[in-house]
Amino acid sequence: MVKNGKKLLVLDTAFTFEAIEKRGLKSSVTCRDLDGYFEHVWSIHPFASLVSSQEFGPKYGRPIVYSINENHTVIEGKIGISSGLRKVSSINFLIAQIDILFFLISFIRREKISVVRAGDPLYLGIFGYMLSRIMRIPLVVRVGSNNDKLREATGHCIMPRLFKSINQEKFIEKFVLTHADLV
Repeated sequence: MVKNGKKLLVLDTAFTFEAIEKRGLKSSVTCRDLDGYFEHVWSIHPFASLVSSQEFGPKYGRPIVYSINENHTVIEGKIGISSGLRKVSSINFLIAQIDILFFLISFIRREKISVVRAGDPLYLGIFGYMLSRIMRIPLVVRVGSNNDKLREATGHCIMPRLFKSINQEKFIEKFVLTHADLV
């Protein structure tokens, strides 16, 4: 296999490292290298501690890096930067997300990441768009569902804690998808 030096950063909230380990889901992550097309893949869950168990690790703090194998690494963000700020959870979350954004900017620069892929056109799409534009690398957006059909069936937002209306979600989706290099 010829190494082309391409490296991929994947923003995805499907699995935490805990879930990957406990449920035997490594192949769901290791397939992201596209049979060796990407020399290394980093899978990022920006707020993994929201869904990880307390036994697996702290809910608050800096991002944590886990190795799956020599070509695949998982980086997990936290739901807050400090347990001392848990009473102001929205602010704590925002600070933690800004922290992981700057962590990833430095990381992309250091590792010479070639492409950023977002697992959805909403939250991860915004995150991916910012990283892509700041670092001047291509953005690929995965569309895993028909959000319009879901909203039509339920009458609700896909991410109601983040977006206050269906129109806001549609605006973000349109913005991210029209600014992506590949969908």
